[in-house]
Amino acid sequence: MIKDNGDAAKLAKNTVAIANAGVANAKDGTIAGAIALRAMAKSGKFANRNNANDAVPAVTGAAK
Repeated sequence: MIKDNGDAAKLAKNTVAIANAGVANAKDGTIAGAIALRAMAKSGKFANRNNANDAVPAVTGAAK
């Protein structure tokens, strides 16, 4: 379960301050929750900038 303002929510925001927010040693479930939140942020697509690298190959490779 992903909690409001939990570690997964903090990681999903992807800000510079997150590195110092006490979630640097996040567990696998926390990281998976953050990935899910990022994917849900834009109707199932990763919320990247238009000129950002495509995240799909990286996620697919990590899932195998």
